[in-house]
Amino acid sequence: MRADSTEIANLRRSMRQWLATLNLGADRVQDILLASYEALANAVEHAYDASDESATVDLEATYRPEDRELKVTVTDHGRWQDAIDDAAHRSRGHGLTLIRNLATEAVVSPGTEGTLIAMRWLD
Repeated sequence: MRADSTEIANLRRSMRQWLATLNLGADRVQDILLASYEALANAVEHAYDASDESATVDLEATYRPEDRELKVTVTDHGRWQDAIDDAAHRSRGHGLTLIRNLATEAVVSPGTEGTLIAMRWLD
């Protein structure tokens, strides 16, 4: 999808509907939604120049009920942009810590073709 805040908000709604069918529990669903949205928001904000109309981000979510394992990967195809250093942005920058605290496992793999964030939850 396009790397745009409106697009990722729509995806979050769709993901919430899908997660509701999995019987994971309300707290687990909220953890997955928040971590996934944070990963998407980071891709939108940091992987691309704001004027890049061709910017895209991918999300893949899979659930293996036999293993009670849910995986979400978020992939961008850009290059990391430095954060803005001003008073309005100084309280930010905790996204990856949040993701790591919400998921059973989270791995960030930056590369020359973009960054992949792989998150996993086990029950």
